[in-house]
Amino acid sequence: MHRRLLLVLWTVWAAGGAGAQDVMSQPSPTVGGEQAPIAVPDMPLVPVTQQAPAPIPVEIKLVETQKKEAVVSGYVKVRGLYFESTSENDPFTFRFDEWSLVVKKKLSDGVDAMVGALFYGGNIFFLEHAYVDLRGMPLNATVRLGVSRNSCFGMVPTYANRKMTNYGIVVDMFTRDRIIGIQYLAKLSVFDLNLGLHNGYEIGRRVAGEGPVTVPFLADRDMTFASIMRNDMDENKEYSVRIGAKPLGDRLEVGLSGSVSKLSDADMAFLANTAKLIAPTETDRTKIRNGLDFMFKPTKRSVVQAEYYAGITSTFTVSAFQVLAGYSFMKSDKPYVSVYCRYGEVNPDRPADPLNPYTWKLSQAVASAVWRFTPGAQLQLEYEMNREKDAGTDAAGNAVKAVNDVVFLEMVFFY
Repeated sequence: MHRRLLLVLWTVWAAGGAGAQDVMSQPSPTVGGEQAPIAVPDMPLVPVTQQAPAPIPVEIKLVETQKKEAVVSGYVKVRGLYFESTSENDPFTFRFDEWSLVVKKKLSDGVDAMVGALFYGGNIFFLEHAYVDLRGMPLNATVRLGVSRNSCFGMVPTYANRKMTNYGIVVDMFTRDRIIGIQYLAKLSVFDLNLGLHNGYEIGRRVAGEGPVTVPFLADRDMTFASIMRNDMDENKEYSVRIGAKPLGDRLEVGLSGSVSKLSDADMAFLANTAKLIAPTETDRTKIRNGLDFMFKPTKRSVVQAEYYAGITSTFTVSAFQVLAGYSFMKSDKPYVSVYCRYGEVNPDRPADPLNPYTWKLSQAVASAVWRFTPGAQLQLEYEMNREKDAGTDAAGNAVKAVNDVVFLEMVFFY
């Protein structure tokens, strides 16, 4: 029995396992009652060839990771201006007005960054934007950190909103300047809820007109970058809120705004010494702003919008409003030529002093036409007529008018 087992093993080894299943048990021959020796025949060795296993096809795909590259954009403005004046020949000039440089970058999913600068006249630097947007916050909100326009008070005066290239006296007084701080911009169905905590505007001035004669008026100014490492001069931060609604989508938008802060020592000094609107001993530091705005687009070609603002600055109060109407002529379903008219007023709530322009009631009427003569460039003709209702009278009893009207043709190209 052991010999049979050895025979089977030897056969399997010699054949390389090729014929092991064919080896069958054979009866053992016996001689004299004993098992006879088994003669094992010579068996040719069978070469064993081992084939390599067939390769398994593997498809390797190179997946390119999308690079988060910065996007650069902006515009350049050049103007030809004609100023009203009292001289025999009204002045005319060509002027390099401003260069905008904007860089945007998607830092990651839900995080965007933007920085933008303006260069006025070629050499005056102004930081227009420098912020990070954190999207996907509660209430479908975006948290904006840094320097930007104030989305939490009034109609944000972007070019798309204001239509005119010049801002106008109403926007100059209340909503033009940027802020630095935190804004929480939430969307709830057809409603917007925008909350802001930022450095308070300082009380300063802007002017009506661009030529040799201008008329100053009180304005909220962002002086954060007036000097290196400038700190907020307000005793409290400023809190702003705007509640908006779009019941007809982009065709109709209505907004109600408010902001509150306190006047700083610098503000009180400006009101008393420069604007001469309060007594030097005044202690009331109230600073409140309210606003109402709406925009309605009856058709794809037309737009009507209005803004109203009221401000309490210590014991001085002022209100302002403006209305705008516009119509666009289309070409290839895009605006080709647009025409706009705007009228605005600034009305201080106190008796006017002919010697103090900060107390004057101002009005401004503007007519503008935009010709988009080629993709990425346009010409805008704008006439601005300024009136001062309380500038006093001359020796003949006629109302005095400051000669501060302006008309200009502006070329803008975008990149």
